[in-house]
Amino acid sequence: MIIRKSFSIPYNRGEIWVSCLDGLGDNIEILKEKVLEDEKMICRPSTPAFVALNLNETTVSAELAAVIVDSLIRSENFINKLTFVGVDKHGKRNIEAYLKKSNLKLGFASKYFDDFEKAKEWLI
Repeated sequence: MIIRKSFSIPYNRGEIWVSCLDGLGDNIEILKEKVLEDEKMICRPSTPAFVALNLNETTVSAELAAVIVDSLIRSENFINKLTFVGVDKHGKRNIEAYLKKSNLKLGFASKYFDDFEKAKEWLI
């Protein structure tokens, strides 16, 4: 397992924050740590307001969905648009179920993508 650092990339006259949560399988402790670490970065005024959560090859369990959504709610004043990249149908269902169960709504536009290039185009 390789744990990659999250980073920002310039794209089409804008900038995107890429949260690297990919390839971590179901290692919930590492995933929680990464989500909270990225939350601190996203909440910095110098961090781009367009965010791509790369979750390819990561199991988005109900527990991880709750951690991600709660972090996004805390960060929503710093995010304009967000993409979930590489989330399978079970992960998407867990995210949507947590939002509904908790009666929460994200305060920004969000969309699911399988293709990172299409996600970047939608963000900017």
